[in-house]
Amino acid sequence: MRSRRGRKTREKSRQLQRSARCTGRAVLVALALILATGAALRVAYLDEHRDLPDFDTPLSDAGFHDYWARGIAFGAWETPHGQRDPLIRETPYQRPPGYPYLLALVYRASGGSYLAPRILQLCLGVLSAFLAYVLGRRYFGTIAGLVSAALASWYWIFIYFEGELHAVSVLIPVVLGLILLLSTWTEGVRARLSLGAGLLLGSAVLLRPTAVALLAAAALWALWLRRSGVRRALTRGLLPLAIAAAVVVLPTTLRNYAVSGDFVPVVSTAGINLYMGNNPNATGLVEVRIPDLGTYRDCFEYPALLDALSEEVGSPLSHAEASSHFMRRALEYIRTHPGRTARLLWKKTRLYWGPHEIAHNRAPENVRLGSTPLRRAPVTHALILALAMLGVLSAVVSRRLGRDTPLEQRRRDANRGWQVLVLVSWSIGLWFLAVLPFFVSARYRAPMVALLAVLAGWAAQWLWRQWASRKWTLLVAGIAVGIALYAVASVDYPEIRTDPGHHVFVEGYTCLMQGRVDEAFDLFQEALDISPHHWRCHSEIGLIYLRRGDFDRGIEHLRAALRGKPDYAPAHFNLSLALRHVGEFEESLRHAEEVLRINPDFPRGRRLR
Repeated sequence: MRSRRGRKTREKSRQLQRSARCTGRAVLVALALILATGAALRVAYLDEHRDLPDFDTPLSDAGFHDYWARGIAFGAWETPHGQRDPLIRETPYQRPPGYPYLLALVYRASGGSYLAPRILQLCLGVLSAFLAYVLGRRYFGTIAGLVSAALASWYWIFIYFEGELHAVSVLIPVVLGLILLLSTWTEGVRARLSLGAGLLLGSAVLLRPTAVALLAAAALWALWLRRSGVRRALTRGLLPLAIAAAVVVLPTTLRNYAVSGDFVPVVSTAGINLYMGNNPNATGLVEVRIPDLGTYRDCFEYPALLDALSEEVGSPLSHAEASSHFMRRALEYIRTHPGRTARLLWKKTRLYWGPHEIAHNRAPENVRLGSTPLRRAPVTHALILALAMLGVLSAVVSRRLGRDTPLEQRRRDANRGWQVLVLVSWSIGLWFLAVLPFFVSARYRAPMVALLAVLAGWAAQWLWRQWASRKWTLLVAGIAVGIALYAVASVDYPEIRTDPGHHVFVEGYTCLMQGRVDEAFDLFQEALDISPHHWRCHSEIGLIYLRRGDFDRGIEHLRAALRGKPDYAPAHFNLSLALRHVGEFEESLRHAEEVLRINPDFPRGRRLR
């Protein structure tokens, strides 16, 4: 009898092992398919992007990164046509140095290829999806891991940024790796893993200084873990973390001090960025016009802005002094306009959490309209946010109701999952608070969307458990709440919609920068077919007509540009010259006066005095 019972037990054990192996293989196949389809979307977008004009002529901040990286890699510090020397070597860093130095390394290894960094960023995108899987599966469950990987792999804005020369695609895997290492504190705090987390945190700060919010999240979490019984989280966890992060950032701080004599931890433009988000013209979005000083489209223009500020103050200002001055202006505006500041904060909150991918230099939503791979990518911000909110809500409700399984091992696993969920939620919240005083942009929130995808995985795991346990009431209630949350997350704000023809205009402007005037002209005309009132298109077409000697059409388009943007100084300037050429001296003088009224320091305006 015992022998027969033993054989049955062994046979059941073998069946369970075979079932586990089959399940493990199925999970690996599912993960491979998720990563492969994500990689296919990325390759398709990269192939499509290679044919666009801005692939090898990046503009704005991407152009600044390109210029900086090539200067480091090859000593090629010749500024782009029409741009002023940003004085990178003589002044504190104006932008975080992490990405330009990585880009320089790639350029050096590839001989300056524009394709190589995109391939690297594509691979990092796939790595990010894998890290989301590891984090989700390890602490929430297999379904959570697969869903987290799918959301990170198929989210179209991640694919878009992997084609841009920005730090986003590098920062996302760094943040996921940091959270993964911090999560090990729930299993036992080990100093060497905390040192690794500190290295990643320092790297994140060099890619995006607001990542210092993750140090605050780790500190609060360590205190909370101590109350939960993890007694060494502060000494063996937080202290090595902070030391390692400081060691990574310290060379940048020392370098900034060596070139300027000022204490600038990472970048010298914190003040101007705060003022851009808090001034009489602030809208919560990126606004290139700085009240009374000029424009600030990218760091090529910062030296001129600094000169204008020094002239206004009456004495030369260092970069650190200028940052402090802008910060005082911003804080003074906040103090004297509490009502408008509160409304602006609410607007930025709506924009940050809204479904629209906010433009900065380029409009991602418009790029998606013209891209087949991006349109086919099925995941949107609204979907991730709705699932993440459902995940947090279901976790809180389940914990309050005490629905944890009575088995001791599973109770420990559930508790670790809850602790990691708290860490991820606090990281997302503190990052948002760090960004909120400035302005909203898709590339500032993207790293946190990767963490939202992990929370969304928890929601999928919870729904699966209700299905497997045949708890139909909870399952139906969860699905209904998820649908309601998706409806809320999908509420858009039309006032921030960019012109649908803008992405075509950007292509045309890139061609213009490359000297391909005829191709630029055709693209500007195509953009006007899409958006007849696109004032920048009218302005550039008007200028092309003037250069071709067709003053009548040039004047017509410049007037159309000013109907759309009455305070656009370059259009007033060009129209003034054109009207002077055709003998309309009185109207020419009015437009010349407008140039000087709008921008007294307009570079070509002095010729009109």
